[in-house]
Amino acid sequence: MVYAGKRFRTICFFGHGVNDLFWFILPLVLPFMLKTFGLSYGKAGGILTVYLLVIAVLSFLFGKLSDRSSRWALLGPGFFAASAGLILSGFMPNLALLVLCLGITGIGVSTFHPFMYATIDERTIHKRGETFGKYEFWGSTAIFMMYVVNGTLLRFMEWQQILIITGLPGIVAGIVYVLGKPEPLAPKQEEKKTVSGTAGELPSWIFILFLLSILLRILGTTATMSFVPTYLIAEVGIDSSIATYASGLLFFGGMTSSILAGKSSDRWGAFPTLIAAILM
Repeated sequence: MVYAGKRFRTICFFGHGVNDLFWFILPLVLPFMLKTFGLSYGKAGGILTVYLLVIAVLSFLFGKLSDRSSRWALLGPGFFAASAGLILSGFMPNLALLVLCLGITGIGVSTFHPFMYATIDERTIHKRGETFGKYEFWGSTAIFMMYVVNGTLLRFMEWQQILIITGLPGIVAGIVYVLGKPEPLAPKQEEKKTVSGTAGELPSWIFILFLLSILLRILGTTATMSFVPTYLIAEVGIDSSIATYASGLLFFGGMTSSILAGKSSDRWGAFPTLIAAILM
């Protein structure tokens, strides 16, 4: 099966939504893990750190690999690995085995973003900002829906069962990515792919500044987002379902702004849009 045009974009957006579930399911169940295993906040943060470190290191390695091999071929297996790790983690009787399974999930999760960003960039000539805005919209939408659905399920399910259920969409995504592939690149897109990384590349100091800005953004937001459910449940004493709904509002904000930001970058430029968003 060949994915082209709107079907290709739909498959990309669907995959992004599913992949982002694996990024943010851990903060959702973290307060329950603390209670089950008697963890301190420091140890809970350590588990999150290990999980994100696995994703970070392997995303870099898979990104380098994507420049030398077929990107699409690893997307399906990546989803299968992420789903297997998360589903198995719901059955683990102790913390060590749970962390091991989460590491498997992290390996699978790390394949998607390096491959997909490059794939979409190669195949998007016009309205690139709008395309990536829609891409981010569906990621935020999937996370928001996960918080709403799982917040409701927490009323009558254990957190381990929530992990199992959240891992299931990855199996569907894996099948979709194994059964089909994008249509071959057009001649102009092939030329763009060949030139990429040589002529027209950003000066190294600008790229380093960009990476530092990402680092500061992650430092300023990820810790907050990761511990909001735990803070609301363990410290404020809010009902777990209500706390989960409230945490989802962070991603509702992303839903409302991502497409607008993408269209703005096409009209006024990516850099001015980025500066405005940072100031906001």
